[in-house]
This record gives sequence, structure tokens and C-alpha cells, in this order.
Amino acid sequence: MFDGFKILLLNSLHILESSLFEEVYNFCNSDGELQKTVFKYKGFTFHHFNTSDTILMYGSFHKYWNDGVHNYNNFKYNNFLESVNNLVNTFSINPEDCILKNVEYGVNLGVKYDVNKILDCLLLHENKTPLKPRKTDYRFEHQQYHLKIYNKSEHFKLICECDNILRVEVNHKRMKKLNENRIYNLNDLLNPNCLNFFNKQLVKHWNNILMYDYTIDKKKLNKADISVLKDYQNTLYWQDLKPNHRHRPKQRLKRIISENSEQIQQYISNEIQQTLKTNCVMIND
Repeated sequence: MFDGFKILLLNSLHILESSLFEEVYNFCNSDGELQKTVFKYKGFTFHHFNTSDTILMYGSFHKYWNDGVHNYNNFKYNNFLESVNNLVNTFSINPEDCILKNVEYGVNLGVKYDVNKILDCLLLHENKTPLKPRKTDYRFEHQQYHLKIYNKSEHFKLICECDNILRVEVNHKRMKKLNENRIYNLNDLLNPNCLNFFNKQLVKHWNNILMYDYTIDKKKLNKADISVLKDYQNTLYWQDLKPNHRHRPKQRLKRIISENSEQIQQYISNEIQQTLKTNCVMIND
């Protein structure tokens, strides 16, 4: 579901007079002149620059729903609607004045496989090799979006009914695709039809990953396939291989996985779609 946001607030300077903010920080330049004031409320920060009539809002409606404490539990679309309506009513903000600048959309999955082993199997996404900012995080950076996959349970050191939680998330860094689908502001996200776009993007990007499968039963393989797997499971092999030379080894790896493994990637794809159906509205063509 929806998580992190960067939102440009128009016509909303009145919120700066609110007494509800939990913390307020002033930032000055070297001459002592006020440059920016930051206001905090339940996990959201509101940045007002001294020379501007606008406010930038950063934060997570998921975390807001949990009083700013965490965002690792289930968060249904109805919870998102409640959170948005609560926030805009609290500060008397018009949702149409909340211009989207950055939107994160993803799911938390309690999976039956070791999450860190899954992460180590991620090789390519649309010919991009992964960045690894932290041991339990993988990120594929594209111009319009970032695909982030990480161990959510490691982030919060969870001890719960299922502490093996995989997070799959698309961070929309540019609004071109959203705008093409008539998604411009927070009010547009209150219409469940918008989920059609976000759901399809999430499933598509996961399915487009090239992923090694550590459940491959090598006893079933011939010597040639066993030999190539030594390269295929190595990220450096794919990184050094020119993009126009990757098609055949990709197809060979996918065949080996399809015929000789538990097909973890397909399992997770199914889990993503089931979670979307359970926690929001899954809209089909």
C-alpha cells in the first residue's frame, strides 16, 4: 500500500499557526537569518521556507496511522483513506492542494523463505544491477522510479507471528507516469480506481527482476547446466556482461529455474497479488 510521500502543499500557510505540532525547529543561515522552519506531527514533517508561500510535506500515512511509531504492520486501503481524511481535516487542508512529488507504494509479505537469501538472489532489473545501501536492502535505480526490496523484519528487529517479512516497493521519483494516468494530487489517491495503476506497476516490476533461485535441485541438472550456474548466480557476471549479450543466458537461467526449483519468484509474485487483493482493491482490465 501507500507509504512514504513528498507533497507540495499549496494554499496551506494557515497550518503553521496550529498548536498541534509536536516539535518545531528553525534553521538559519550563517548570518542568523531564518531560512526554514520544520514542523513535526505524528511522523510527518512540514518544511516551510521563509521566502516561499508553499510547504513541503514529507512522511508516511502508514506510520501516521500508527501515531508516527512504525509502518511494519498491515495497512489496508481503507486505513489509508482514514489517515488522509484525518490529517486533512485536522489541519483544514484541501486534498486537491496536495501536489504529489514522490510516492512510495508497496507490500509487506510474510514469506516462507529466508528473506536475506532471497535478497542475495536478486541479479538484474531491466538490465540494471542492484545497489546495496545496507546488508538487508536492495535497490534498482531508474530515472522515473526506484524498485526497493528489503528485509522489513531486520529494520524493526521484529519478534511476532511472522518475523520473516519481505518488503517490495516502488518509489515513484518522477510524476510523469502518474500524471499520464491522471494522478496529480492527494485527492486523486482517494479514488480507488488509481490503484489499478499502482498495483500493475508493482507486480510488473517484481516479475521483471532476473532472480537466481537457491532452491534449484542440482541433482536434476546435467553437467553443462551445473557449470553455467556458477556464473549465473554471481551478480558480477551479469554486471560484466554487455546488455545485448544477456538475453540467451537469461533465458537459460529461467528455464533451469522453471524446471528444477520451487520457483520462489513466482511464489512471491502470487503473494504480492494476494496481499493486494486482501488489503486494497485489485482492479482488472
